[in-house]
Amino acid sequence: MTDSAPELLALHAVRVLGAPTSQDSARLFGLEADWVEECLLDQEALGLVRRTRWESTQLWSLTERGKAVNESQLRAEHASAGATSLVEWALEVFESVNGRFTSACTAWQLDETVPRAVTGAAAGGSVGAGVPQSLLRELTYCGARLAEITGELTSRLSRFGVHRQRYDTALERVRGGQSAWIDSPALPSLHLVWMGMHEDLLASLSRSRQQ
Repeated sequence: MTDSAPELLALHAVRVLGAPTSQDSARLFGLEADWVEECLLDQEALGLVRRTRWESTQLWSLTERGKAVNESQLRAEHASAGATSLVEWALEVFESVNGRFTSACTAWQLDETVPRAVTGAAAGGSVGAGVPQSLLRELTYCGARLAEITGELTSRLSRFGVHRQRYDTALERVRGGQSAWIDSPALPSLHLVWMGMHEDLLASLSRSRQQ
């Protein structure tokens, strides 16, 4: 199993999370926050990342050069680990489930799922109070497929394990009735974790969402 270099992870965390703080980037792969901040400053000097501010928060994003460097690093990593065909398989399987996940989230957002009254007090205080059981089943199914994919990937590339951990954490919150953990952009919600996994696979193969 290959453990990624910390410098790769610091840059890649920005790619996976989109526009994180340095603390968010450090937390994703279990790195030390002060070190990540210094690493990102070094990468900024190389033109790989840029800083922006949202109110009082400093956020990081990749430049086009940074994306190219990140993809080159990832290609070299999975080639060295003999995992290129495995990553290709993982993306294929993930995308076969992706439509099901996004449809479930869209239905929730548009309130097209079964009535919320089927859970909670009306269902004897069931797990996931306020969240339709049909949605919980879909999210659980997608989580099981994610576990299958990441289980295979982590046999070669350990960094992919973070996605299952984050998904499982968010799903437990949803089962506890905290519906914001389905799709809130302010939390490491199921939707954001799923998008991050998709971005990780696409970046690893130098592909875009349109391909």
